[in-house]
Amino acid sequence: MQRGLYLTEHRRCFDSIISYCNDLVYQGILEPKRGEPTITPALWKKPLAMIATSSPSQAQGGSRINNGEAEQIAAWVAQHKDEIIAYAKEQSDKYASGSDESILMDFLGIITPFSKQAFVIQTKLHQHGIRGLTVGTVHSLQGAERGIVLFSSVYGTGDKGKSKFYDRGANMLNVAVSRAKDAFIVFGNPDVFGMDGGKTPSNLLRQKLQQCK
Repeated sequence: MQRGLYLTEHRRCFDSIISYCNDLVYQGILEPKRGEPTITPALWKKPLAMIATSSPSQAQGGSRINNGEAEQIAAWVAQHKDEIIAYAKEQSDKYASGSDESILMDFLGIITPFSKQAFVIQTKLHQHGIRGLTVGTVHSLQGAERGIVLFSSVYGTGDKGKSKFYDRGANMLNVAVSRAKDAFIVFGNPDVFGMDGGKTPSNLLRQKLQQCK
């Protein structure tokens, strides 16, 4: 590419996060400059991580939902919010003051390919006493960033052979992953996400994910 037309240096995300986008979209022209974390919390082990889900998805009004996965995400946030807030405070002085609720809202975001799944997740979060988080489709964080991004992949038991919405082009997972500065965590069925074969965006991402308990 000609000089001056494109800013190739990338300093927002940890190198292993942006390397996925580099491989998927940018043909290696990005120059990761942030480095890797010196200590990664045991909660997600590596900047690109996966938490296994096992519940089925279902079609709903032209969209798709996975109730079990939504509940698992909400319960995970409720269980680990104190750890996430403590980690955020360690990463930036801007979190030294402010309420825990505002820190969580600023540091954590949840995205999914399906708008109706976003509504289900938001409902489940409210049931766990969590309010104010950005929960939406990938476009809800386009142009924004979060320390941690959770991705609800939705497809579950019985969906392995189905065409996946997030694999119809590179843009969705490219935008989703590049919103995460410190960690991108996929909630998905380990027998389904990225397991349909071929050089799909999810297959490439799956190769880079560290599976967590």
